[in-house]
This record gives sequence, structure tokens and C-alpha cells, in this order.
Amino acid sequence: MTTARILARLHKNGKDQAPRLAAFTECVIDYFDGKDGQAEVCAWLENNSLIISNDTAGKPHKMNIKHPSFCPVKYLDAENMKLSEATLSRGINTGVAIILESADGKILLTKRAAHLHTFPNVWVPPGGHLEIDETLTQAGLRELQEETGLDIKESDCLEKQLVPLAMWESVYPPRLSLGSPNRHHIVLYLHARLTEPHTSDALFNKLKFDPGEVAACAWVDRNVMKEVVRQCEETAGHVESDPFLPKTIRASVLNSKKEQVTADILLEPFLQRSSHEEDCERVSTGTKYALQQYLLKTA
Repeated sequence: MTTARILARLHKNGKDQAPRLAAFTECVIDYFDGKDGQAEVCAWLENNSLIISNDTAGKPHKMNIKHPSFCPVKYLDAENMKLSEATLSRGINTGVAIILESADGKILLTKRAAHLHTFPNVWVPPGGHLEIDETLTQAGLRELQEETGLDIKESDCLEKQLVPLAMWESVYPPRLSLGSPNRHHIVLYLHARLTEPHTSDALFNKLKFDPGEVAACAWVDRNVMKEVVRQCEETAGHVESDPFLPKTIRASVLNSKKEQVTADILLEPFLQRSSHEEDCERVSTGTKYALQQYLLKTA
């Protein structure tokens, strides 16, 4: 497939006659007059662009889009607006990530490889860029297979479909204190609820992840998800972890010989937050939001 990018186009009711290309330095949430860092929008693919509009009446895929309170593009000023022409010309890229729920109610997370240029060592759902002429579902399932080796079909899902869950405005580096923005994405999360016999144990044994993209994979249960969400960057002050949670969880990891093996890994990194000084192994802020939306919609 071609490597051409699928960019975001914005349509604000009462302002834009037609969807327009979003600028790299544009804060999407602010453009839609978001409150508390989020806005209600709808999104769909059209002519190989992802259209995002706040004119939601009768439109498909209505959902919330959010960014963190420290979103870098929200606080760009004359000093840190001195970005390269290559960066400024990028627009806002788009991607799809899958909240893959096993038949026994666990969610698959992957740890991004340490050598990646964006969000290294960060835990996220499987996902990646949209490609030309793909649907949202096709892109999500392709990325899932490429990253984890899991060959999932729509027919494996409840009601034979993947359901749009939420959207996230992602910028890297994630804070201005870590450097000027060089990547700006809109990530659309799809919920894939698998049916029997696709349990977490059965799928764990089928994992064959790509070491060029992924360093580890783990299935997390609902209690762990709740604790991950509780440790959100938006929560003020220190939050004590649930003492009844396990200290380790089972994961598929790479050993020193770059072989994929099963190991118990510490849960603690899943409960870390992003830092002003340096990034660390953690669950991404966008993933925490997607898990929060998943927990709310499946309560």
C-alpha cells in the first residue's frame, strides 16, 4: 500500500462552508470550543481525509474528542512556535487504535519499542496510521495483525462490527517542557468486543508481535484498567494505588536474544504518569482516556 498520509479536516458548524485542512499548530479541541478539554464531534472518512465536525445532527460516529490539560499546541507562543517548515507543513495526521476486548473481558495493551521516535516504551492499544482507501475498521485490524500477529475478523466480534469509542488529540513530545511539538495526530479508538472462543488465554498463545514496533504485550483485566485510569495525569496530587492489585502481570516480552517469551512483569509502570522532566514507561494519557470511556460504556 502507498505511504501517503490521511490528514484531518475540520468542519465547525456556522463557520466552515466545507471541511478544511487542519493546521499542525491548531488545537482541535479549542477550535470546537471544547469544555474541560473535550468536545462532542462526529467523524467519518471522505476522499481519503478524516472529517471531524461538531455538526452532529444525524451524522455517524458521534463521540467525544479530548486532549490533556497540558496539550502542547494549546500553549504554543511566539517563542516555541519557531518550528521547522517540514513540521509546519505536516498538518494533523490521523490514526486508528483498537481497544481489543477478549471474550473474558480483558484488554490488550502493547509496549512501544524503545527505539521508536515517538512515545518509546509507552503502553498503548495496537494501532497506527490510516492508509489510502482503507476504512477505519480495515486500518485497525491491519495494524493489529502487523503489530501483534493476531488475525481478527469483523465476524469474530460481537454483532460482527468494531464500534467507534472516542477520539484523542495527541502531540509529541507530550509536554512543552520536553521539547517543541514535532508530531500531531488525531487517534480514533475502535472497540472490538470478541466472542468465544477468543479468550485472553487463547489469544495470548497466538501473539507473534513485531519487535520493530512492539517490545511487549499484555492482557489487563478490569481492576487493573480502573487503577490505570485512576492514575490519570489530570488527577491532582498523589493517588495511592489499590493495595489488593497484583504486583505483576503476565506478558509476552523479548528476552536478551530477541526471542518472544512469557514473563511476569511489574504492574508499577502501568500506574506511572507523564513527567515534566522526562518521559517514562507508562500507559499513554490517550490510552487512559480510551480505557475510561470503555469502562463507562461497559459498566
